[in-house]
Amino acid sequence: MIFTQILIFCDRTKNSMSYVEYEQFLKDCGTPRTDAENGEVALKKSDAIKSLILLSDTDIGVLGGDVYELESDGYFRPTYNNWYCDKNTDRKVTFSEESRKVAYEYLSNYREKIDA
Repeated sequence: MIFTQILIFCDRTKNSMSYVEYEQFLKDCGTPRTDAENGEVALKKSDAIKSLILLSDTDIGVLGGDVYELESDGYFRPTYNNWYCDKNTDRKVTFSEESRKVAYEYLSNYREKIDA
C-alpha cells in the first residue's frame, strides 16, 4: 500500500473552513509517522488527492511530498519517489494554485508497484 506525506506551505491564515476541514481530515484519515503529537502524517494515495481538494479554496500551497510503502511491521519504507513545486514561478497563477495542480498531477499519474 502506498502512502504519501504532503508538505504544505501557508501563505496566509490557517483559519479558513477548508483548512479546519483539512486538519480534521488528517486526524481521521492519516497514519502518524512518528509518536510526536501533531507530527508527520501519511495519507493513502486516494486520501492525499482528497486532501488537495479540501485545500482548493485556500491560499495554502503544497511544497511537495514523499511516497512511502507501508510494510507489514508498520515501517514506512521510502520509495525515493517524490515531487516538489518551486515557489519561484513566473506563471500567471498563484503558487498555491500551481503547487496543488503539480501535486494532483503527480499523485494522479503515480503508479503503484504491483508485487509479482
